[in-house]
Amino acid sequence: MLNIVSSLNGQDLGFLKIVANTWGIEIKAPDAYTARTQLAFEMDNPEIIKEIYEVFPENVRQAFDTLLDNEGKIPWAKFARDFGEIQVMGSARRDRERPDLNPKTPTEYLWYRAFVGRAFLSTETESQEYAYIPEEIFSYLEPVHIQKKQIPGRSATSKETQTIFTASDRILDDICTLLAAIRNSFSIEILQEYCDIPADFLNKLIIDLKLISQKGILDPDQVRLFLETSREKSFLMLINHWIENKKLNEMELMSDFIIEGVLDRNHHKVRQFLLDQISLIPAGHWWNLESFISYVYQINPDFQRPAGNYDTWYIKKAKTGEYLRGFEHWDAIDGTFIRFMLTGPLYWLGLVDLACSENDNKIQAFKCSNWCSDLLSNKTPEGIKPEDVKFLIDSYGKIVIPLRFSRTIRYQISRFCDWNGKSKDGYVFQISPVSLQRAKDQGLKINHFLKIVQSVLPHPFPPKLKNALEKWENLGTQAHFTQAILLHVANPEAINHLQTTSVKKFIQAVLNPNTVAVVPNGIEQVRKALIEIGYLSEEIPS
Repeated sequence: MLNIVSSLNGQDLGFLKIVANTWGIEIKAPDAYTARTQLAFEMDNPEIIKEIYEVFPENVRQAFDTLLDNEGKIPWAKFARDFGEIQVMGSARRDRERPDLNPKTPTEYLWYRAFVGRAFLSTETESQEYAYIPEEIFSYLEPVHIQKKQIPGRSATSKETQTIFTASDRILDDICTLLAAIRNSFSIEILQEYCDIPADFLNKLIIDLKLISQKGILDPDQVRLFLETSREKSFLMLINHWIENKKLNEMELMSDFIIEGVLDRNHHKVRQFLLDQISLIPAGHWWNLESFISYVYQINPDFQRPAGNYDTWYIKKAKTGEYLRGFEHWDAIDGTFIRFMLTGPLYWLGLVDLACSENDNKIQAFKCSNWCSDLLSNKTPEGIKPEDVKFLIDSYGKIVIPLRFSRTIRYQISRFCDWNGKSKDGYVFQISPVSLQRAKDQGLKINHFLKIVQSVLPHPFPPKLKNALEKWENLGTQAHFTQAILLHVANPEAINHLQTTSVKKFIQAVLNPNTVAVVPNGIEQVRKALIEIGYLSEEIPS
């Protein structure tokens, strides 16, 4: 690597004086050669180098640290593309305008402090122009940089990873379920049986995706586009929207707390900070959860509250109603929040795998999922399993749709059916006159349903069921089940008499001379009418 002298070679006296000024070095040299020799000698000072480094603006530090991360050199074209060019100007204009006092880019800031040089360096294949850190500066600052990049905690033990919960993309299927429930005007409570992920979180995501309005009104075109998009692209879109969401406050999803008022908090920055820290964990390594929380406590306990506002947030424990104010409650609030983010949203979104010991259900470890790097780099993830194609329907209207099935097909079929739960085999639906009427009220046709189902069946639609559906569409419901109580009497005259009294309205049907069907809420009135004509009645257990 080139040293300070090499980086100053070829520079005129005016440039060298600018560098000296930024370093606080006084030089009184008659020419560039003398100035360069004196300046290089005095610049080789670790204390001054560290002092200058410590006051770098954030964007300049990022540029310089990128060089440190790459062994002190990066091709000039890439470095300039990422962190800006140096203004091209002659020495007279430079001395007149003094770009060192108001640098336009991080590159320019570093250039006029001689913290970065520019030279052609030979590689194995060719000579290429590089941005580089002079050798003396690199040797003093690389250890400081490495020390600052602390390892965020410790690796998990084998015992802490005995039971593993692998990240998945099932959030896409849960969103499909939520959208279908909203379209059918079902109560959100029904989702507890069908969704692994809390409906509150899903609802905030689909609002941000513009699939529904703040008032819960579906946008049919946006919903169709989202459901028809491939799983990989939908997954990436979901992650990007979540990361950039400025309004979503995950603390509001935590059942541990009752939050009063509005928290002075940048939700997006908090989310990004945690993702940045997680990215420091070695790829493929299981990491102890509590040690990670301790690490955050040590390096940046105010990650949620840059103003240190530990007394202005009004948060109560949900169980006790106790207010949690003051830094002494850091773990109860901020630590608990980190636990929730890792075991909740980050897991639900497929970014981390979780683990615990065999005898303890409490999550003890996590690691970045196989998709995490791609998703956070705005790349469609590799290794997403294809959707299932097996679809079951019987002649009696029962339908079983696999858990990983075309979301578009399931969304449409669910509008024609009653929802009968979820099993390991999939979502269970049942066709009924009530569900068909609901679909009809939404403007849907039986022929539409037949086409949807047939498109995923490897065999013809069950003919008997098809016939029944077409008859229903033309004639309505032709058979009814009614709950009734049977009344048997020894003498048919008793039946004849009942039909002449006020209890006639409780008799649904005469089944034979000795038997009638009585509506359940009319039993007591019929019993009294029988007593009036001399009959005592008894109820025979079924």
